[in-house]
Amino acid sequence: MKMQWKKPLAMFLAISMILPYTFTATAESVVTTDQKVIGFNNSANILGMEQIGRYNSGAMSADGGCLEIVEYNEVNGYAYGVSGVKGEIIAIKISDIKNGDKITDLMGTGYNVKNIVTAINATFMYGDITSISISPDGTKLVAAVQHGDYDKNGVVAIFDCNKDGSIGNPKLIETGVQPDMVTFTPDGKKILTADEGEPRTGFGTGIVDPKGSVTIIDAVALTKVAVDFTSYDSKRDELTNAGVVLKKGALPSQDLEPEFITCNNNVAYIDCQEANAVAVLDLSTSEIKNIFSLGTVDYSKVNIDLNKNSTAKYTPQNYENVLGVRMPDGISLSEIGGKTYLLTANEGDSREWGVKSTPSYYINEDSKKLTSIGGVTTDSKVTFLDSSKMDGLDSSKTNLYGSRSYSMFEVTASGLKLVYDSADDFERITAQYLPQYFNASNDSNAADGRSNKKGPEPEYVTVGEVAGKEYAFIGLERVGGVMAYDISNPEKPQFVNYINSRDFSANIKGDVSPEGLCFVPATSSHKPLILAACEVSGTLAAYEIQGKSDAAILLYTNDAHNAYELTTDKSGKVTSLGYSAIADYKKTLINNGCKVTLIDAGDAIQGTTIGTLSKGEYIAQIMDKVGYDIAVPGNHEFDFGMSNFLSLASKVKYKYLSCNFIDLKTNKTVFDPYKIVEYNGYKVAYIGISTPETFTKSTPSYFQDEKGNYIYSFAEGNNGQALYSTVQSSIDKAKAEKADYIVAVGHVGTDPSSSPWTSKEIISNTTGIDAFIDGHSHSTIAQEICTDKAGAKVILSSTGTKLAALGQITIKANGTISSELITSYTKQDQEMLDFISGIKANFADLEKTVVAKTEVNLVVNDPVTGKRMIRNQETNLGDLCADAYRKLLGADIAFVNGGGVRATINAGNITYGDIIAVHPYGNVACLIEATGQQILDALELGSKAAPDAESGGFLQVSGLSYEINTNIDTSVITNDKGEFVKVNGAYRVNNVKVGNEKLDLNKTYKLASHNYMLKSGGDGYTMFKNDKILQDEVMIDNQVLINYIGIVIGGNITSSGIYANPYGEGRIKVVFESVAPTLESDGYQVILKGADKIKVVVPKLVYTDPNPNVNEDTGINTAVNTNVITNVKTGDDQNIVIWMIIAAMSGIVCVGLNRKNIKSKSN
Repeated sequence: MKMQWKKPLAMFLAISMILPYTFTATAESVVTTDQKVIGFNNSANILGMEQIGRYNSGAMSADGGCLEIVEYNEVNGYAYGVSGVKGEIIAIKISDIKNGDKITDLMGTGYNVKNIVTAINATFMYGDITSISISPDGTKLVAAVQHGDYDKNGVVAIFDCNKDGSIGNPKLIETGVQPDMVTFTPDGKKILTADEGEPRTGFGTGIVDPKGSVTIIDAVALTKVAVDFTSYDSKRDELTNAGVVLKKGALPSQDLEPEFITCNNNVAYIDCQEANAVAVLDLSTSEIKNIFSLGTVDYSKVNIDLNKNSTAKYTPQNYENVLGVRMPDGISLSEIGGKTYLLTANEGDSREWGVKSTPSYYINEDSKKLTSIGGVTTDSKVTFLDSSKMDGLDSSKTNLYGSRSYSMFEVTASGLKLVYDSADDFERITAQYLPQYFNASNDSNAADGRSNKKGPEPEYVTVGEVAGKEYAFIGLERVGGVMAYDISNPEKPQFVNYINSRDFSANIKGDVSPEGLCFVPATSSHKPLILAACEVSGTLAAYEIQGKSDAAILLYTNDAHNAYELTTDKSGKVTSLGYSAIADYKKTLINNGCKVTLIDAGDAIQGTTIGTLSKGEYIAQIMDKVGYDIAVPGNHEFDFGMSNFLSLASKVKYKYLSCNFIDLKTNKTVFDPYKIVEYNGYKVAYIGISTPETFTKSTPSYFQDEKGNYIYSFAEGNNGQALYSTVQSSIDKAKAEKADYIVAVGHVGTDPSSSPWTSKEIISNTTGIDAFIDGHSHSTIAQEICTDKAGAKVILSSTGTKLAALGQITIKANGTISSELITSYTKQDQEMLDFISGIKANFADLEKTVVAKTEVNLVVNDPVTGKRMIRNQETNLGDLCADAYRKLLGADIAFVNGGGVRATINAGNITYGDIIAVHPYGNVACLIEATGQQILDALELGSKAAPDAESGGFLQVSGLSYEINTNIDTSVITNDKGEFVKVNGAYRVNNVKVGNEKLDLNKTYKLASHNYMLKSGGDGYTMFKNDKILQDEVMIDNQVLINYIGIVIGGNITSSGIYANPYGEGRIKVVFESVAPTLESDGYQVILKGADKIKVVVPKLVYTDPNPNVNEDTGINTAVNTNVITNVKTGDDQNIVIWMIIAAMSGIVCVGLNRKNIKSKSN
């Protein structure tokens, strides 16, 4: 109900006109010791409602207008209320509200809108502030301000909305006449105002009846478009025949008065209350596409109490030929099950304009006593619409204002389809819970005061999701309070609660007459709230909502590798959520009534300084603080030693699971194989699975005794069958314990190089898994549907790496399972931020220490596609790391496994933290003596997956170059622990050079790397385990890199040096096709560069030696030939084609030799 042009408001405005202008905000707090109020239906345990806070504006009036509209800013945690009486926007801090023993007294700061507006435009006569809205990003607040003259255009005031709740930097945009409501589209791109255009001085000659309109404002450009109803003037009869209510003789363009707007990004629905109609506005074309009547309620079928009498009791009756004309005030949209629904709060409103006893005075109401079907005649006259003054009504019936209900309409292609009306619920429920105050008005606590008019008057409706269900909340303007309905089934909504914090011990006390409602979603600090702006009492009531989900919510991470804090790229895109965001998200879900299990699928405790220098302990502490419940050991959980990890696992609150990590001394699993968690009557079993690759992708000696015998197993045998059988056994045992759902949590991966132990292979060789949360391969999988051994569907999901995403699986009570990845959640839990900051302080100075500089990006990933390439082709960072080992240890050759190079170093200063991120494991450098055959076997093992798949054992090299022929399939044989056995066929690796000489298989070379590969057989490199050690435990890997960059190459990596090209110096070539050059024609190779295959031309050769020297035994020409392009002299060896590409950023120069007069093509 609108309270316009009442005496108290007019007096306040008149006085304020002479007050000096000021931008100073007013702060006030009203202390109260009021006890908390709970919802009447809380005992039903469906949706609890409890008042936990109140703000008191200090203004109170039976005429209303003291606190009318409220909106909440989710970004800064402030609610903003509109006080028409005070002419203020009031900022009220909500974010830190607590549920204590008594109602929290909330603080408010008022901003005088009249002063602000007139300071910008001194010619604008301020009339009233009617509505506000907050932009979706929380940066703007807009306010609808009416002109002091009823027929003049109003304005929208656009403010910056600041973190401290203050508003400032106002701008004004002109609207139509009497902007009564303002809102943003959900995407924040448009601002819409409902310009009501009421004829407030009545009707008559020379009196203006302003046109109703909608103003559409571009929120960035601040341009506007005005849309009115003129196009429907020629369709007046069509409208009224359809039930649109119009004043007789009035055109739609004048008589349609926009009251309220609800919208999505494409369509706005315009509530024209007095016309009982909703107009549909196409926001792409700025056209009114349709106008629909909202219909009536038939009281011959629906109970209603129209009898205001001395008994003051609820006396429902049915009445023949009596209709309730809905005439909603507030409306709202809701998306449920893929359909759009329009909700309406069917208040009803009469028209009364001008001054009584003057010709211009107009009122469209009448009254008479009515007799029910049961023969009961009302004691008092009942107020209804005078159909002789209106078109669009059934004049044969009595038409009441409003229907004392709320309705739900499905939005269809052909119009609005009524699917639900609450009928007599509001009267029946309020009579049940407040029998002494049934149908009391908002200025009197006397019962039955409104029965013969509009009853409880549903004023406002808003929607919100609580515990996974959609609810509608309806404010009752007269008797007070908020009704709550579960609308998750739109055709069968269910009443769940009613809360009323009005104090009936006085006419106006407590929270009286809710005019505007606002749903506040749950956050990490509070449960969902309903804020009710009460216009008569001038208070804001904060009601906490307590829902209970029937779904299981599974949150999960994998391969976090110490990515403990929020990071973004240059464009602002989130690259890592960080643990504070995960903590906030989990707390928010819990506050929203959900039961949540937080899971990690391995490789969490190492990766950066914070993990490396604490040997994982600080990350485990962070995970404990976040609230992890379950974890599975990944291969990198063991990087700091077996005893370290087992000690750490014994200290944390979360539970490690692994069905296949077995202590061979006891033949029992080290951790429980599974855990069953109950969710609202059904059980979910979580089964942990660790990769058998842990032997080689961690340090093998950690799993052996002092004699080198393995004392632990990961069910690695029988080509995967042992693992499948172990997993199936755990599934069967969990099922026997009445588990309804099985969720496998594996650190096994999807990479083909991990076969036969990948997640997909486990799924296809078992039955009973419903969902599989995977880690290890750093795959990003939102939801992939796989099939198990029996053909049943299984959801597979993985979150990538470095907390780039948080996974969420939802298992509903009806059996539906879905998964999604959350990638842009940036809200941070302050308690977690403080906890992490305390830990970071221990390493802050060390991490920031600058050790060198680089003019180029040193990469792990392809700079073009962003795809990781360190594990299947050469990169400049791989070259750099390998060079560091070779130079510092004085080796002939150096290897670095791609899996040991973890992070890109961007151009600029190189800090110690950057180096730790590259080499987080603390592996120790060593130098051994290895044969050429061992080196060839190692290169073959490392290249077995390239280029289609990744391998952590892929070798970045120094002092050596080689080619990988992709046309030859790998013939590497490994045992069931992934350890090298032999090459059982042709080698993919060829043309191996040490410096400029061919690799001699019988010669010994000095080989540098770290103990993980050379001593412990990590990544399967067992061929080196018994080799002679020349230098041992020289220094840790990150110090090797620091010393090389800082000392050997002078502390600066230049853009003109050998590390300039992100794809490396050309030491490793992945070859798809090769044609050798001859004397007559050029040759070429098709090689891999990042994600692309490129064709490299090899210039033809020029024969220069007239006396060829041919080896009679081999037939190989050893003559000297000169390539005319390079003028470099070279000689053939036993290969048919031997040539080298010298790559640079500017191009590729090739040197080649061939057997005289022989053309050849190699694969």
